[in-house]
Amino acid sequence: MHLFPNKPPQRLKTQNQVLVLGTYVGLGGLIQSTVNSIWLAKKLGKIPYIYWGKSCFYTDKEVGSNTYLRLFQEPKDHDILDISNRFDVYPDVWMPLDETETIQSIDAKADILRHSHSLEIVSAEAIVKSDLCIIYQYLSSDSAKELASAVGIAVDDSQFIEECNEIFADYFRPHVEYQTLANTLWTNFFSQDDYATVIGMHVRGTDKIIEKAVPSPHHYLQSIRKLGYIKNDSAFFIATDSQPYLAIIQRRLKPYCVAAQNTLRTSGRTGLHYDSQNAFQNAVAMIVDIELLSRCQVVFAYPGSQIYSWLTRKKEAGNLNFKLLPVSPDFLDWLSAGWIVLHLHGWQRFLNFLRFQKPKILQYLKMRLSFKSHH
Repeated sequence: MHLFPNKPPQRLKTQNQVLVLGTYVGLGGLIQSTVNSIWLAKKLGKIPYIYWGKSCFYTDKEVGSNTYLRLFQEPKDHDILDISNRFDVYPDVWMPLDETETIQSIDAKADILRHSHSLEIVSAEAIVKSDLCIIYQYLSSDSAKELASAVGIAVDDSQFIEECNEIFADYFRPHVEYQTLANTLWTNFFSQDDYATVIGMHVRGTDKIIEKAVPSPHHYLQSIRKLGYIKNDSAFFIATDSQPYLAIIQRRLKPYCVAAQNTLRTSGRTGLHYDSQNAFQNAVAMIVDIELLSRCQVVFAYPGSQIYSWLTRKKEAGNLNFKLLPVSPDFLDWLSAGWIVLHLHGWQRFLNFLRFQKPKILQYLKMRLSFKSHH
């Protein structure tokens, strides 16, 4: 059952539309922000149009290239945007827009997006009253719900999740080309032998180390062994941005079948998250990795990564049967991450790291104390 009614594609004047631009964040965060923006547009009775152009990290910077349509199948209700400066545009930083030009004319103002990840909207009513609202920065779930509540729209958390899952299913179906590639890889990896269980692992590398600790490969393998998933008829698919992490896992799981895409990975501390030169190719690799992970019977992943949320959405929206199990960093992972930040980036970044980690460290210590008191 569709929570939002579909409308046939049509050429629209700009009135009553929301234009969702690609922001300069990772692909998981970009999808999350776009889903929240589409949800807000629909709740406000407006029609969304997605344009991941020059402002999007994953665009190859060719003016006029909508990366969203290169990565995902266009939904049926994705209406054409018709820009016209005769209409009221919010925020007014985007005015004037030339009606004689196409949507790509906004690429000229793409540098605005470099300055902030947070959406600064002073008035929710302004969005409702404007003919065209342009969401050009990251929109979190909380911000989307707050903006809806500000104009009197009741927001139920469970309904919000359900509606966002439906949006994800409609708007983020991988391009047929990448689905076909995933099919081919899966056949090549696992169809020649009769494996009882294919275990997926999404192992985040160290590119986000300044913000958070990530579980080590040893911690993943420890979790898998503890739950009894390493058996003679098991096979493994590894999705990771780190070549050293992949090498560790392959070495530790020898002689099991351990498959991974032949794609770009980082060998050092600076991850693919910052590789703008190959960003589009990395986005394709992530999409194919998600397709392959979702075909595994069991997937181990780090909840602190947006990929975990992506897998959760895909599982719930597609009624998929794989089991998604969390792997979180332990105290040694935090100590290791803190030393790396201090050694590579200095005291200021180390203090920022501690600020990000404080709630999780306190939660971990509380859990450990609670465990000891019961034993």
